Parts: sequence; structure tokens; C-alpha cells
Amino acid sequence: MIKGREKLLFSFLTKFIILSFCVFSCKSAKENNPNDIKAPPPRADLSDDVLGDTPASSEDKQRAFFLKSNPELFPKSGEAFVVSFFIEQTAEATFDKRMRLITNYDSERAPSSGWAIAIKRLKTSTRFDVYLKDKNGLGGWYSLSPVPELNENIKLAVTFIIEPSTFISGFISKVDNKYEPTSKSSKQIGGILVDPLDEIISKGDFHVTSGIVSSNTFKGSIKDVSIFRLNEVPPIEEFKKISNGGPRSLLKVFSDFCIMSQVEGSTCEIKH
Repeated sequence: MIKGREKLLFSFLTKFIILSFCVFSCKSAKENNPNDIKAPPPRADLSDDVLGDTPASSEDKQRAFFLKSNPELFPKSGEAFVVSFFIEQTAEATFDKRMRLITNYDSERAPSSGWAIAIKRLKTSTRFDVYLKDKNGLGGWYSLSPVPELNENIKLAVTFIIEPSTFISGFISKVDNKYEPTSKSSKQIGGILVDPLDEIISKGDFHVTSGIVSSNTFKGSIKDVSIFRLNEVPPIEEFKKISNGGPRSLLKVFSDFCIMSQVEGSTCEIKH
């Protein structure tokens, strides 16, 4: 973690700003229609738990990105845990299967506390799913709004804000072959209000998939994964402009709050 980063609690104003992210897009259990395939599920989806995940192939382990478990790599209540990266699919996601992109949980030990980001293709849509479960086993998979842009050979900058006691929200923007944004601000892909969770911690490795064909998972590339811990979140329209360039533009604004980054030239790295 960057030296000199101050650890402060959220103020009431900060909580209000965070909740404003969900005014138009976050869904509560009462607002959702569980029969509407285009709506996020009314609560965490436990039908596809992570226990017994197929282990990464030997080739994936050689080419994927790993970090040993570290407390700084987990979201905490009272802070905005921001995960940002670039993504490009080279093959369509497998129908009705969660394609793990980033995982940070122990799939061999219940209750599999931790977090993850995945893609799931349904009959009428493809969307991002976020896994969030605390040490008591509360939580599960949360599904965001459909992402029509999530197709083959389209590069996207993707950013998630995770606050375990409040909400999960996502943002995307199209980028060119040099990973430069093609618009002036990112697009919000919805969010979900979450019930307050206890501590989220795991002894499992932090893993970014390699996207190789033989891994039998996501086909494509995940680039420049970066994680930030913010004490305060800007208003939504400002954040959409800041996150437009994904991890690279976020680093320009929030470098002092960076935990780790794969962006070339970044000095942000986890301290063991």
C-alpha cells in the first residue's frame, strides 16, 4: 500500500454520497421481480456456490496473475473498495456458467468467505456478477444489469465499487486498441443494495485468470487490474468521468489510495 495513506472512517456525508450511486440503479429485494430475467436477483444467489470450483489448470497457474492472501485485498465496511481493469473477450461466454475473471476466496474451505468478479451469459443477456461473502457465510453472488457491449472483440474499461455494508455498483466504457476511452464518461451498469456483512477475509490466493483456452473458463484477456480503497467517493457524474479510462485514469486521481496495480509504470504494489 502507498506510504502515507491515511485510514479514516466514512463520514455521514460520505455515506450519503455512496448511497446516491444507487438512487436510480440499485435494486432492493422488495423492488425486484424474481421472474424478470433482466432484473438482478432480489438477494444473493447461492445456487452456484464456490465450494468445489474446478482448480485452475497447470497452464493457467503458470500464466495467470497470483498474489498471496493479504488483508488489504479484501473490502471492508466503511470504505469504498474499487476494482478496475480492462477486458476483451475472444470467445462468447459459455451459456449459464459463471466465467471467473478475478477471485479472492478459498473454495476448499466453508464458508468460502471472500469476493470475486465473473461474467454470466443468460438467455437474453450477458452481465457481470460479483461474489461477496463474509466469514459467517452471509452473502453470495450478486448480478448487475445486462451489458450488451460485452461481446467478442470489444475492449472495455470496467470498474466496480464494493461497500460491504451498503452496495455494489459497476461502470463500463469502451476503449480503443491503445486502451484509450472513446467517450467522455463511463456508463453505470446498475448496482445492488446489500445487507450489511461481517468481516470478509480468506486464506485463498488473489487470482486473475489468464484467459487461455485450455483453462476452460473465460476466453480473452484481463489487463491492468488495479485496486483502490477510498475514504470518500465523488458524486456519481464526477466518478463516471474519472473512471472513464478504467484503472489508468483512476490512478491519476487516486494514486495515494492504490493497493495494487498491474498498470505499466505504476509504483503501487501490495506490501507483505
